[in-house]
Amino acid sequence: MTRVLLICALSQSRLSLPEGADTNDWKSYQQQGLREIDRHPARALQYFDRAAQLDPSVAEPLLGRYAAWWRMHSALKNRFWHDKPTMTDSALATERWLDEADPDYAVLYFNRALCLEQLGRTDEARQMHREFVARAPRRMKPLIQQSEAFLNRNQQ
Repeated sequence: MTRVLLICALSQSRLSLPEGADTNDWKSYQQQGLREIDRHPARALQYFDRAAQLDPSVAEPLLGRYAAWWRMHSALKNRFWHDKPTMTDSALATERWLDEADPDYAVLYFNRALCLEQLGRTDEARQMHREFVARAPRRMKPLIQQSEAFLNRNQQ
């Protein structure tokens, strides 16, 4: 297990940038991700993840991650568009479908919790916030705090 974690850590640190690029600036990784997205979407995903780690307050790396993920799963994209839900809470149905496609993507649980809050389904929202807090990486601290605040307000 330690060896696998070490390999993952080494592969994360070996993201190459063009000469002269600032390795501490999220924009450098964002730009490299955009260069890689057509040819190597899995590699682009790593660049977008690194950009999001460097500055979690910007949305561009998350959008890049979303685009790279769909490039990597183009067969699923066809299924998504053909089976697109049309029910009242279609956002929730879409989130459930995306959860099937990538169950480790913690943000889905946060988004689902927000949808459930808006629909007034507090018990289900509480469960989704708990799932998000349990799965979310530490770099998502602002969202984790928002979920924890909801759980504290709606304790049972």
